[in-house]
Amino acid sequence: IVTYWELFLQLDRYFYLLVGIGMSTIFVATFLFFSFDIITALITCTSCLMIVCEMFGLSVAFMNFNYWVAAISLMGLGLSVEFTAHFAASFSLGKGLPGQRLGEAMAHTFPALMDGAISTLLSILPLAFYPALFIVKYLFGIFAMVVAVGLLNGMVFMPALLALLSPLLKVCGRGGEQDTN
Repeated sequence: IVTYWELFLQLDRYFYLLVGIGMSTIFVATFLFFSFDIITALITCTSCLMIVCEMFGLSVAFMNFNYWVAAISLMGLGLSVEFTAHFAASFSLGKGLPGQRLGEAMAHTFPALMDGAISTLLSILPLAFYPALFIVKYLFGIFAMVVAVGLLNGMVFMPALLALLSPLLKVCGRGGEQDTN
């Protein structure tokens, strides 16, 4: 039992290390797939990190930090890409001024974000009715929280972050007067 409790001394360090590795992977993948657009890669990576931090904070507010919270938070990092990557791709590959690109990205991706959130919630809904409270709390609760926080970030905070950083996009040459054809 001493070995079991000793693992808790290292859990937070390994959790932060794995989050860092995950964020690096997300950054490199979005940087490569979005035509070496560093601003969009940074915004995608930042949005995914925000989702994980918010979800992790909410989880430990209601539950003790343990292996389940750490593991599902890391799984939430993978799920957070669902709420950010499509929007970032649409914005990055769009034409025109940042405001126009933002509007087109929102119009094209928000229905898909909603569909993805609804399908994910429907897929975990049976867990809410499982007789063991542990399953309801640690599996359904945390996954539902990932979906809610991811949807909020993907539909509110990420577009706001892109709108806020639009002057930086102009400086970097990605938001200038481009052909809107």
